[in-house]
Amino acid sequence: MALDVSREGARMRLHSLQARLLQASHAVFVSSGTSDALFASIRNYLSRASDQKLIDDNPRDIRAKLVISDPVPDVPGSTHSIGIAGPRNFRRDPTLPHFTRRFDKARLDFQISIRETGGQVEILAYVFELTLPAGAPFPFVRFDLNHDKHPNAFLGLRSHLHLGTDDDGYSVPSAMLSPFEVLDIVLHRVRAGGRVRSI
Repeated sequence: MALDVSREGARMRLHSLQARLLQASHAVFVSSGTSDALFASIRNYLSRASDQKLIDDNPRDIRAKLVISDPVPDVPGSTHSIGIAGPRNFRRDPTLPHFTRRFDKARLDFQISIRETGGQVEILAYVFELTLPAGAPFPFVRFDLNHDKHPNAFLGLRSHLHLGTDDDGYSVPSAMLSPFEVLDIVLHRVRAGGRVRSI
């Protein structure tokens, strides 16, 4: 299969990659507990980020902006969404609710789809987007995990990363991360390192 350079060969290798990523991330995606407990943990993470001056939002802002939906009816298990209150911000409108990274005023928006069943919580999908300030090397970075029946799953891109372009542009396979791992990356790592490459 490694010698098949066709589009179909590449798609099959991407499927294999996504299967390995999913297998490696099983402990991240399915954990014991409840949807409410995961919601409380994410809220506590953001509150600590506020205490450490990583985000501008205070605990009252966090309680107002971070919400968990009611269960979706007629879906096996109890399915919820955790994320920013209000409509999805597809146009990156700065007037819609978001969290603000302290040092550069980058705007963070996210939604996580989860299912609670039998004392376990499973992450079904997520989108975390950090909109960067003017002058950054790219306008935004987005970590996407699509539902397993999404067309991207067929392409071998269920979990992928966007750097400054939406679905009409470029996306590359990405590790399947826990919400806390993505939050770590957008709060601490998506920034200029200040290093200059030497020959």
